[in-house]
Amino acid sequence: MIQKKTYSVLLLSITSFALSGCGASTSTSTSTVNVHLQNFKLNTGTAVSANQNRKPLTERAALKGGTSRASGYNLASQLVSLKYLFTSIALCQSTDATSAFGFTTESGCTSLYSNSKSVTEGATVSQILSVFNASTDAFDLMSSTDITRLNANAGAATTGTYNYVLVNWAPAIGVSGTVTVPSSPSTTLTTQAYTSIASGTNGGYPTTTQPSMTASPTPSLTYVQSANGGSVFKFQKALTVAAGSSYYLDIIFNPTGVLDGCSAGTTGNITDGVHGMYMPMLPVTAVLRATTDTLVRESYPLTINSTYSMEVDLYYLQSDTTKSIVAAQIVGLPANTDSQTCYTPDIRVFTATTATDGSITLASGTTTASNILTGLVRGSSSSGTTVTFNTSNGDGGVTTALPSGVSTATEGAMTETTYQ
Repeated sequence: MIQKKTYSVLLLSITSFALSGCGASTSTSTSTVNVHLQNFKLNTGTAVSANQNRKPLTERAALKGGTSRASGYNLASQLVSLKYLFTSIALCQSTDATSAFGFTTESGCTSLYSNSKSVTEGATVSQILSVFNASTDAFDLMSSTDITRLNANAGAATTGTYNYVLVNWAPAIGVSGTVTVPSSPSTTLTTQAYTSIASGTNGGYPTTTQPSMTASPTPSLTYVQSANGGSVFKFQKALTVAAGSSYYLDIIFNPTGVLDGCSAGTTGNITDGVHGMYMPMLPVTAVLRATTDTLVRESYPLTINSTYSMEVDLYYLQSDTTKSIVAAQIVGLPANTDSQTCYTPDIRVFTATTATDGSITLASGTTTASNILTGLVRGSSSSGTTVTFNTSNGDGGVTTALPSGVSTATEGAMTETTYQ
């Protein structure tokens, strides 16, 4: 669990100046930063706010992968709602974080948003839901209305060079969606209103119990208790915020694969006693950039075998002729064709490094042991390249993302998309 701080919330903009007493810079020079969420699925065709009039990145068709790969996880069209009650977000120049899940010290921090509602770390689900239901502090990442509300905020950031975004949220998350899992015949699972939430033994995750997932074709909102209440996002290339300039903090959210389903097995953090679903926490990445710049995404499909696949998304700024990686994300697709046990694709990239031969290593931490994969090749020559996974990296989610005995994948052709 990320250390709780008195910062503010992800996805809303910088509405506060540097906090005192948290290592914040004392400089009075500030710059305007607009924080905005980009949902791959939602494309309103008009300005989401006065500060953001570009189309969201569109959902990658390759993520659907055909009939067999579409089974076991939700497509973007099947995720109805994903509600977070964020409690803090801060831009920081430095921290001692060695992974996405914790830190003890930080410096040069600027608060991005202040949430007026207080949710303690030990709060019960009912206490958290009373805040969800009694205020507008909960935001649905699948709602264009809520995205408009999130993206309408702006504020002042202290000048300096930033490397991290620190995010905290209330340890309960609302979700509504549908998953089709392969069986004979295929089984459609839907979320239903929870009946209880308690600490479980499913990989250490608290477990939500709900009515039958197969009784109704229409999903309803249920709540999952978050195993951790925060995350650290490390910029792969530091960005210097200059006085008097304007910036975006892009929050990049792909709604595909947020829910994974199990046709016969209760492993996961949602169950009806017969079937199960697993939902990872906050599947986003973050990029800080000047408003005059353009964010570009390179997408690389990884074929593990005929039914298992992943996708690696690398981001760079168009103004950078060297195309240095500023953020990286892995989208995992179900690793068990019959989904008898829940697949847990919670693969968090913390560092992306480029070797002298140009190949990319993605890692969940800062050590060699935390490597997720090595040998990724960028650009038009990527197709056919063999990528090697570090199957001993349990913390990086690799062991649960691969079929037994598999340690390599074949890289496919790159596709490139830009923010407009």
